[in-house]
Amino acid sequence: MLPFFTIAHRLNTIIDYDKILVLDKVKVLEYDSPKNLLYETDENRKLIPNSKTEFSKLVQETGIKNVLLLRSREFANRYERYLKKNIVTIINNNNNNPFT
Repeated sequence: MLPFFTIAHRLNTIIDYDKILVLDKVKVLEYDSPKNLLYETDENRKLIPNSKTEFSKLVQETGIKNVLLLRSREFANRYERYLKKNIVTIINNNNNNPFT
C-alpha cells in the first residue's frame, strides 16, 4: 500500500490514520500515532489522557463532546487492530488479552 497524505481541517477526518503529523508554520511539531499523541502510560502501565502534546491541545479545543468522541474512536481503533492481529491467540487463550 502506498503512503498518502491528507491535509485536514477537521480532526475527526484523521483520527483513524496510522500516523499524524502536526505542523506549525512549516515546522514539524509532532509525528506519531493518535494513541501516542492522545494518551500516555502511567507508572502502572495504564493509559491516561495526555494533555502535553500539540495534537491533544488541538483536540481539547474542539469541545468536550468531540474530545470524548475522538479519544473513544482512537481507543476503539486500537482495540480492533489488536483483535485482528491476535484473534487466534485470543480464542485459544483468553488470558493474553490485555483489554479484559
